[in-house]
Amino acid sequence: MTWVVQALQMETYIHRPAKRYSLGMKQKLGIAMALVNRPRLVILDEPMNGLDPQSVKRLRHLIVQLARGGTTFLISSHILSELEKIIDTVILINQGQVLLQRTMAQFRESARQSLVVRTTENARALRVLLQADYPVARQLSRDEAGCVDALTADPT
Repeated sequence: MTWVVQALQMETYIHRPAKRYSLGMKQKLGIAMALVNRPRLVILDEPMNGLDPQSVKRLRHLIVQLARGGTTFLISSHILSELEKIIDTVILINQGQVLLQRTMAQFRESARQSLVVRTTENARALRVLLQADYPVARQLSRDEAGCVDALTADPT
C-alpha cells in the first residue's frame, strides 16, 4: 500500500478520515484503491477530475509506468487532450457497443475537420481563413460572376 500512497503523494493526509478529504484527495484515494493490489486491468472513470495540475502530471506518469509494466488501463474521459498524452489506443463505446477502435495516430487523423465556406467575396474569405490559421486545401469552381462556390480549409 505504501508504494501507491507515495506515488500519488498522499502521505500527509492518508491517516485522516476520508470524510474530511477535498475532491482531489478523494479522487486520489479512489485511484489508490484501484491500484493497490496491482491488478492487470484497471478501469478508471474521469481520473483527472478534481486533481490539481501537479497531481494530474503525477497520475499520468504513474499510469505510463504501470502500463509499461504490463497493466492495461481502460479510462473513460471527455478530456481527450489529457488522455492523448498517455494513451495508445482509442475505443469509443456507446451504450455498450464499440463504435470505433483506432490507434491514437489514426484517431487524430480521422478527427481532422474541414470547413466549407461559400462566399461571394473570394479574396476576403481567403484572407480571413488564412489569418485564422486555416490552411486552405482547395478552391472549388467559380460561377460566371467569378464567385467561389466553396473554399475548403483544415483547421490547425
